Amino acid sequence: METITYDPKPLTANQLQRLSQEVKQALTELYGERLDQVILYGSYARGDFHAESDVNYLVVLRDEVVKHGGEIRFMGSHIGELSTNYDLFIAVKPVPMQKYRFSQLPFYQNVRREGIAL
Repeated sequence: METITYDPKPLTANQLQRLSQEVKQALTELYGERLDQVILYGSYARGDFHAESDVNYLVVLRDEVVKHGGEIRFMGSHIGELSTNYDLFIAVKPVPMQKYRFSQLPFYQNVRREGIAL
């Protein structure tokens, strides 16, 4: 019987850059003019990631209201394919542009402070 080993590795800077470009391209093709920006946030944006860290992207849409579940399903096959290709979990959080820009919730304040716009 073959032994299966689990040896995760964090993304290199080049892999992260390539993944981020692919995420932005896929979302631009899906959303067109609805897409305001894509922002890398979390441990990969701060630089304190580890081998099992996921990669987090805030998907800022120009819509007044964003139905999170529907948008995640809309992105699902594209993001899922990238997750498989890079062998890691990619988390996407769709949000209306106004909420991202003006919300005083600590989450959005942190993303505005630490996030990296793609």
